[in-house]
Parts: sequence; C-alpha cells; structure tokens
Amino acid sequence: MSIFVIEFNDAAISASRDGELLLESPGYAVLDGQQLYLGNEARDIARIRPRWTNYRFWSALGTEPMAGATAQVRHHADLAYAHLKSIWNQIGEEGSEAIFAVPGHWSKEQLGLLLGIADEVGLKVRCMVDAAVAASAAHDQQDARFHLDISLHRIVLSELAGNETLERNRLFVVAEEGLVHFNNLWANTIADQFVHATRFDPMHRAEIEQQLHDRLPTCLAELDDLGAAIVELDDAGKHYSVTVRRDQLVSAAASTYPRIVQQLQIGTGAFNGEGALLLAERFSGFPGLHEALAVIPGINVHALAPGAAARGCMANLDALQGDDDQVQFHTAIRRGPKAVGGRKTEAKKPLPTHLLYRGQAWALGGQPMVLSMDESGVLPGEDIGAPQCSVQRLGGRIWLEPRPVTRLELNGREVDDKVALSVGDSLRFDGHEEAVQVISLSS
Repeated sequence: MSIFVIEFNDAAISASRDGELLLESPGYAVLDGQQLYLGNEARDIARIRPRWTNYRFWSALGTEPMAGATAQVRHHADLAYAHLKSIWNQIGEEGSEAIFAVPGHWSKEQLGLLLGIADEVGLKVRCMVDAAVAASAAHDQQDARFHLDISLHRIVLSELAGNETLERNRLFVVAEEGLVHFNNLWANTIADQFVHATRFDPMHRAEIEQQLHDRLPTCLAELDDLGAAIVELDDAGKHYSVTVRRDQLVSAAASTYPRIVQQLQIGTGAFNGEGALLLAERFSGFPGLHEALAVIPGINVHALAPGAAARGCMANLDALQGDDDQVQFHTAIRRGPKAVGGRKTEAKKPLPTHLLYRGQAWALGGQPMVLSMDESGVLPGEDIGAPQCSVQRLGGRIWLEPRPVTRLELNGREVDDKVALSVGDSLRFDGHEEAVQVISLSS
C-alpha cells in the first residue's frame, strides 16, 4: 500500500508518494462563470481575471459566506474541497493512505474542517504532522532551534526543542506578508526597468502583467546562479527584453527584510548564537535574504532541500500510525535520517537531462522548453503549433507545467498541475499516439 504525504502550504500544496514528489499545486482558484480553475491553471490567469481570483481559501479556511459566493462555491471550504479533490484525482490510489503535513498556526477548527474535506474527497488520513517539525526532523543539523517558513500571505517562525525527538514549542507570525507580497515587489521593480530601458510598460495590460509574473521563477533562479537575468516579454508580436541585476531586487525588498529581521530577533531572543535556523525551501532564490539574516548575532542559517517535510514523515512511519477512532496530530517526531520500514536505501535516481521523441533528444535546462503540437507531431518551440506544456529545471528538479485547456497524460494518468518529472516517465498529448520519453544522458 502506498503512503502519500500532502503538505498544506498555499504557496504550493505538494504531494509525494513513498517519498517521491509527484506534484505541486498553488492555492489559487478562479471562478469564471460556471468554470472553476484551480492550482497552476488558476495562477496562470490570476492577473487576467483578478475579480474572479481567490488565493486566500487555504489561509482563511472556514465556512463563513464569502464575497462573490455562488451556488457552486459558498465559502473557502468549498474551494479547498475542489482543490484537494483535483489533486487527489491526479495522484490517488485505491486503498492508499495520506499523512497531512499542516501549518502549526492552523486552529483546531481548521484542522477539523480539513479532515472533513478529506473524508468528502474519499481520502483516508493516517495522521497529521506539524509541517515545520517534519521538515526539520529530516535535516541532519542536530542543533536546529528554529524553522522559518513562508506561504502566500505570511511568514512563520517555529521554535524547536529536543534531542532525539524534535518538537515544536512556540510559534510566531513574523510577518503578514508572504510570497504574494514579494512577487508583487519584484514584478513592479522589473516593470520599472522595462519602462526606463524600453519605454514599454508591462503593467499596461493584464495579459502582459501575467507574462511578467510567469517569468519570475526563472528570473530568480538565474539571479541566484549568475547575479543577472534577461527577462523577455512579447506584446502583440513585439519583443521586449531587459537585463535585471540581483542588487535591484535586493533593493526592492529593503523595506521588508529589516522588519523580518527585527521580528526574528524578538522571536529568537533566547538564541544567543546557539543552534541553527532552518530556512524552508520556499525561500530559495530570495535575493539578499541570507545577507539580511546575517546581521542577527551568532545566527547559523541552513537551507532545507525540497520535499523535507515528506522525508521527515517517511522516516517516521513506524511512529506515525493511524487510529481508527481518531486522527492524531503530531507536534513531535524523531530527528535524523532513518531507513523507512527497514528497507535498504535505494540509489538516487539520476536527474532527467533530455526529452526523447522520434529518436531526437532535446536538452533540458534552466530556460523553459515549450512543447507544441501541429499536424506533424510534437516539436520544441512556442511559435510552431499549439503550445501544450513547458518543461524546466528549477530548484534541483525538472518540472512539467501543462498549459490551460491542454489534455496531457503522464504515465497514463491525466495531469492538470505542475508535476516533477523522473527518468523513465512517458508523456502523451491528446490525439497523439507517440510518447515523449524522459531520459538521462550521462556525459
């Protein structure tokens, strides 16, 4: 029986099976008439349909009537149900169980509501675990004292304690500003650069503003690696590009980082240079954040790798048993790596390097590769047919993101959300028999 771990952070609800990341789906919903878009599909049109966009239904999970309610969607719980159902429809297996890694700041009422939603979806919950504790337990830093995480709308600091067993003590909301705030800051900074360099304003039309936000993850990854990035936009056949420097985005965050540092100093008052601060994977690529944190005396910052919460849960399967009478919420689990279920640790799979189609191998890299279709088949490129999806190396993994209104199958199962690819995966597009294979070519 497969064990799934679903981590509930609205920046991206992540789902793993037996320790392998399957998909990530941000907490976005767009209700356009009778059509409900969710996850990546909703985020990709959020700037185009702002009046119909909701990205607070997980952070404000509840059953209070919401503005703009319809017979289909009465409150945030309805949107959360639709989102979780769409995720489970893509990955779920009959007879399987899921461990929920949940935010420590959620109330008992919200946790109870989540369990009710899962029951309606038909998802059997083995137990719930504090997400910060699970992620920290997976790290080999035995003196971890604090865990810092970010979601769409807030930054949260969890104080940790314990040696062999790690538990969460206190919890602080460091800032009521999350990824939405930072992405807006950086998008506006890049837009100003376009205005100054080309006299083109990306914010003059919603479709172009959406393009700019879509480019942000790639831009931040390149800035982290190279210190500069080229951002390219297209408007009605006209092409515009600017070079963005890392220091420009650092300056944009100059008004926010000090407030985070100040709240961290309050929250870590007993720090005294002892122990480590674990930084959630969602802070990856934040320009200048490590330098800003360095002003805290004696701080020792370690960045967590993607999937840390799922690994922490899988390493503690023996202790995280289900209960037929009541779903337990664990805020303390064992530290450190441990073999799961006594099995031998399998060799790590190689990272995909190419897509193989009709004998041709297309190299994958940091820039998104758009796969399109025309009458001749599948081709790489956006201007040669109907775009179907994009594939990109990001955060140490290869990600596939379907385009809206695309029917795409991964290993025989239809996918709607952003998914991580592994060597051996097979992609098939609607109406096309031949598959695109995910491969690794050693140098």
